[in-house]
Amino acid sequence: MSIISSISDFQVESSINSVLFNPYRITRTPTNYLDLLEDMDQTLTERGVNAVVRVFEDADARFKVSAYRKAHYYTKGRFSRRILTNLGEISFEREYYVDKRTGSDGFFFVDAEFRLPRRDYYDSMIKATIVELCADHSYIQTGEIVGAGIGTRFKPFHSARWRSVSRQTVHNILKAAQPPDPEIATLASTPDTIYVQMDEKFVHLQNQDGKDCEIKLAVVYDGIQAVSPSRNVLLNRHVIGSVTDVACLRNDLLDYLSKAYDTTQIKHIVLSGDGAAWIKNSAPDLKLTPQIRTLLVLDRFHAFQAVNRMTTDLACRGVLRDHLLQNRRRDFQSTAASLMALNPDHAEAVLDHVNYLLSNWLSIQNQRSPLFKGCSMEGHISHFAAALFTARPKAHSLPMIAKRLAWRLLRINGYDLKRLYLEEHSDLIPADRCFFDSSHAPLSVLDSTDHRLSYIYQVLKASGEIHYASTVDPF
Repeated sequence: MSIISSISDFQVESSINSVLFNPYRITRTPTNYLDLLEDMDQTLTERGVNAVVRVFEDADARFKVSAYRKAHYYTKGRFSRRILTNLGEISFEREYYVDKRTGSDGFFFVDAEFRLPRRDYYDSMIKATIVELCADHSYIQTGEIVGAGIGTRFKPFHSARWRSVSRQTVHNILKAAQPPDPEIATLASTPDTIYVQMDEKFVHLQNQDGKDCEIKLAVVYDGIQAVSPSRNVLLNRHVIGSVTDVACLRNDLLDYLSKAYDTTQIKHIVLSGDGAAWIKNSAPDLKLTPQIRTLLVLDRFHAFQAVNRMTTDLACRGVLRDHLLQNRRRDFQSTAASLMALNPDHAEAVLDHVNYLLSNWLSIQNQRSPLFKGCSMEGHISHFAAALFTARPKAHSLPMIAKRLAWRLLRINGYDLKRLYLEEHSDLIPADRCFFDSSHAPLSVLDSTDHRLSYIYQVLKASGEIHYASTVDPF
């Protein structure tokens, strides 16, 4: 029985060492510190690229001269390929092999063995970096950062505009990247009170005749900790978002609360926001168990913002605020009526703000509850949504907003985007290897290239003559 395996660890190490640790002959003597660093960077980069190429070439050479290859595959010539990596562009040649039985099912052993992306110039790590950066930056900025990280190894042109990944390429890579849905981890402890903040942000859409997309966000946390006299952090903060509808956001929110916390230990849920109807209607849904009491609060920012829009007189603003905070509803209405009588041209606008405050009067009074610790939702909306989506009006389509929001929320919630991308989009080498009779087609090669399997191979696989082993030997 002949055993087929991947390139051994020893062979890879030997190929790399033969390039990296060869004696280096200095072609010029550095005259200053910057020259020294430049020469060192160039030398190490060149050796890294050459080491990768040597590994590919040695692997291909070993497979080509193996008895198994000679018995089952023809060689059909060498073909070149280029891949952009963090080390720069790598160019190499590799053999193309064809099954002797069928004359088809051709494959590149190097591409299959190292799980190289098919017909793609950018390697998986570059793509993972692009996806990670797109969670915080625009397409153009992402391309420039990636290009700057690779430096002159990316493009040998002097003009900076040639040393970046194009906006369209970044868009295409992100469009093909499917954001995962990781499992929600259960927190170590559940406090009596959970805090939920909600708000929305309108984003202009491409080619939608002036229609906007409404991004809704919910921030969940279970405490506040002071890290300096002027700065607090939210404990166990988790951000949930949706661009579809309120029901989707509520379902995700309830799913998170039920999985992250022991709902039987929760006594209070404090819900704060700007008083929108969809936020108010979310309060009853938060009552996951009979003992939970929900407290709906209109945050002070929106309450005082409405007062400020009623008048520019500072003294009058102070009086209206006192009436609000001290629960003097009649005095507030009387003062507002006097204000409208003195400014008839502005009366309609004032009335709108008065009605807004009166409709949220009870929520405003809940600000005095000892359970309420303030609301920072405007800051979250600014940093999490506005900074990325509204800085460039009409720059996004609805599907791309949903995808970018999903990746952004993963980053905000502390996930490693590179690892998530690589786990979902890289065909990693499996732990188990395959071995079978020398008369059979190689399973690991055929499966990894994703091409049509030969009829003989399908028959052998169905017959159960292909076996598996956790360890293998070299060729």
